Amino acid sequence: MLQLTLSPDNSPRPRWIAPPWTTASDRWLELDRQLPPDHPARRIAQFVTALDRTALEQSYAGLGSRPYPPELLVRLVLFEHHRGRLSPAQWFQDCSNDDAVKWLLLGLRPSRTGLYSFRDRVGPSLDAWNRQILQAARAEGWTAAKRAAVDGTVAAALASRHTLVTAKTLAKRCQQLGAALAADVAAPAGTPAAPLPAPEAPAAPGRESSRAGPGTGSGPSSATDPQCRGRPRGPRAGPGPARARTALLEGSDTSRSVSPTAALSPG
Repeated sequence: MLQLTLSPDNSPRPRWIAPPWTTASDRWLELDRQLPPDHPARRIAQFVTALDRTALEQSYAGLGSRPYPPELLVRLVLFEHHRGRLSPAQWFQDCSNDDAVKWLLLGLRPSRTGLYSFRDRVGPSLDAWNRQILQAARAEGWTAAKRAAVDGTVAAALASRHTLVTAKTLAKRCQQLGAALAADVAAPAGTPAAPLPAPEAPAAPGRESSRAGPGTGSGPSSATDPQCRGRPRGPRAGPGPARARTALLEGSDTSRSVSPTAALSPG
């Protein structure tokens, strides 16, 4: 069997799917006129143009079916994250229903599967892009980058679902906390805490259950003793024939206190 070996000189170049529109298409120009000048989609499109997408484009092998243009998909991902829509299923719906997304993608409508695959593919490039943005911000004097905060945008484990409370709610909680602290201070020093109830000792398994006296609730049940099967359930006046027989066989002292009348009484 022949095996194709690709060297850096003859490696295939990815062929992207051509979008249905260009920046000169009538439909795109119509959406461009409707889009406000300060719309976030315009800023994101300009921002993606300056990103170094070399590593992302090289992650495609150039074999098989043609992929969607990564530059347009990066526009889509950043715009959707900006709006808080994090699911590729939502992105798939916006490709058909949202005019700003249509403007960003030049009318392209990626499949749901393709959007999920691109979400996983673009992950390794995020750190490099974030580093590129910080370097540009420092060079332009926007920040000194002396402090940083890590949140769920980088590490999902650090994401928080809590929301900020209002000033009124915060003041009320501070009052409750102050009252609780004052009560602790006013309590007499050295007051012992209420003892916790001791846990009940577990019943001993095996032979000990059959030696328990009448009224303890232990001993063979009607479901396990063949002599008790088929008898009506209810309160028993005595230990029952099966229980008396078990005590006699084991030589327990319980057998001495069982009268013949109680032993032969119906269960």
